[in-house]
Amino acid sequence: IEVKGGMFALNIKQQLLNEQGEIKAVAEMIGLLHEPMQISFDYVIKSSDPKSLDTESKNWEIPLLVTATCNKNIDFCANYFKKTLAALSLSPSEVETYKSLNKQVFPVEVMYQNQTLTYNLRKQSSISAIKSLMSNWAFYTRLFTVQSGMDESFGNRRGSLFGFDNSYSSSVSINFPTNGQQAATFSWNDKRTLAQIEQMTGYSVKPRGVVSNFKNGGYVVYEKDGHGLVMGLFDVGKFNWTDAKTACDELVLNGYTDWRLPSKEELEFIFNNVYELGLKAGVLRTYYWSSTENYGYNAWYLVTDSHKESDYSYKYHGTFYVRAVRDF
Repeated sequence: IEVKGGMFALNIKQQLLNEQGEIKAVAEMIGLLHEPMQISFDYVIKSSDPKSLDTESKNWEIPLLVTATCNKNIDFCANYFKKTLAALSLSPSEVETYKSLNKQVFPVEVMYQNQTLTYNLRKQSSISAIKSLMSNWAFYTRLFTVQSGMDESFGNRRGSLFGFDNSYSSSVSINFPTNGQQAATFSWNDKRTLAQIEQMTGYSVKPRGVVSNFKNGGYVVYEKDGHGLVMGLFDVGKFNWTDAKTACDELVLNGYTDWRLPSKEELEFIFNNVYELGLKAGVLRTYYWSSTENYGYNAWYLVTDSHKESDYSYKYHGTFYVRAVRDF
């Protein structure tokens, strides 16, 4: 029986190189799309007649409705996304080869302008990077400010969003809208006193522009004089504390190898920063390890859905999510 071991090993090594190249290309694509996605929407605002909240007619609420409509930047993002995945996708014969080797293939369905295409990727990390883009949809569409002439408020309101993430079960499906298509509506009641209403001349809505940057391998958490901290595109996984540190130390992402587990203070800063930007719902889960130990046996972790942000746990058995950071 002839076994062409050398050729087999060569093919496997080439597959591994392609897999690493795919992860790097997908992560870079998500980073490049992060800023244009923030300026892909135009906004209009409408108000209804004020409604009294008390019998003395001193306190009122004014119903407001903001509509986000896609502009041409969304088409640039959609086409760039499609072209990148098309260049990376496994061919039908490569898909069969992967299956014959019992290696998993990761399909991504992209819907755009009444066309649905499927691209077959090689690594779960590529899917995780794509999901980070999908989870930011609410953040991207909410980047507006409403000005009343007296004050201003941001877009953290109850909203009805276009179905950008069309995934179901274990599949990954992304649905890009196009220029002129409605992306979201946001409605709320602006509570005012009669004295305030007398001073108002009307409402205006404006896009906030780019408020979150991607550089040096990740989302910028803070920057001063050209130096700062970035966090990775996606969670590394869910581990006990020791394995969490190892996973961050061994992480290679966007061409960088100096990732690490954030300290308790850095993790709290990340939480406060993304919360202020409106990224929390998409970017962070609930429990995250920090690198800060507590009396040797325990380590601090962050609770992102509680006013009590930090707590500690036995570090060898507790399992929490991990998001790596790096300095630049």
